[in-house]
Amino acid sequence: MSMSSTRFSFYLEQIDEVLLNKPEIQDPISLFEPQHYTVALGGKRIRPMMTLMAAGLCGGDPKRALDVAVCIEMTHTFTLIHDDIMDAADSRRGKPTAFKKWGTPKAILAGDSLFVCAMTYINRYSNLLSVNALSDMYKVYFNGVQEVCIGQAYDLEMAEKGRASTEEYMRMIDGKTSALLRTALVMGGISVGASENHVSHLNELGTSLGLAFQIQDDLLDVNADFEKLGKTIGGDILEGKMTFLITSLLERVDKSTAQYVHQILSKPTRNHSDVSEIVDLLDKQNILSYTHEMIEGLYNRSVSALQAFDDSQYKQDLHDLIRFLRNREY
Repeated sequence: MSMSSTRFSFYLEQIDEVLLNKPEIQDPISLFEPQHYTVALGGKRIRPMMTLMAAGLCGGDPKRALDVAVCIEMTHTFTLIHDDIMDAADSRRGKPTAFKKWGTPKAILAGDSLFVCAMTYINRYSNLLSVNALSDMYKVYFNGVQEVCIGQAYDLEMAEKGRASTEEYMRMIDGKTSALLRTALVMGGISVGASENHVSHLNELGTSLGLAFQIQDDLLDVNADFEKLGKTIGGDILEGKMTFLITSLLERVDKSTAQYVHQILSKPTRNHSDVSEIVDLLDKQNILSYTHEMIEGLYNRSVSALQAFDDSQYKQDLHDLIRFLRNREY
């Protein structure tokens, strides 16, 4: 199973037809060109695909959720534009970031404008949903975006402190990663009149998938194949980042070892020898196997959440998507 499979392509083509087939860039070009550029960088489009799948899963027509899917991907893109500024990231998907290409002020403005543009796609449901359902959709959307911002704020605070507990780390990734997945699924359900029970299970599905995905990223950073990962192995350690592996390690080792780990992570720069020392400690403390078990448990929770829905092609598509994410190597 790959992202090029027939069923995944079925969703991707619908999403990209709306996202990428835009009219010519309008004035001011300095505002809209960075938006089009960043959207066109592509990606897996996991979130909008899940929006369409959720609509079908709840017994509706996925096409009904297409505007929501576009809203979600635009929202994700606006957060990436702003994330790259905060991280001072030079590149994304092998190309210069918007802020690197156009400068920080224009990138901030492009992200803000894209956020507004995303919201206009929700308003297209004003004649399709009841007043209450439309209100619910806006509430879910705004809460989701706020949760993403809160997660990013926690991430910045952790970077400033240079330390975090595993509980704090999980709270942070629930915002940064799970929140928009939950929002994508639930809004897809609302667009076709999902029941409260189904909405609850869509929430659980988004939460468990988001946590699994991010913790899996943390694990892949230290044990993936370099060629497949496409970036430096141990990059998070080289950057001194808090990850699920590091917070778990710090809670498991004795005080002197924890201080040693903090010394490495707080150095102005780290090298590959530092990475090797940390990875050795992770291995000796069985953190790698523990992390793998945590990831498997979260993916199992996501599969369990699907059992609340009737069998359908869309349920199978989500099973396949979960399997794809679970087995990824980069």
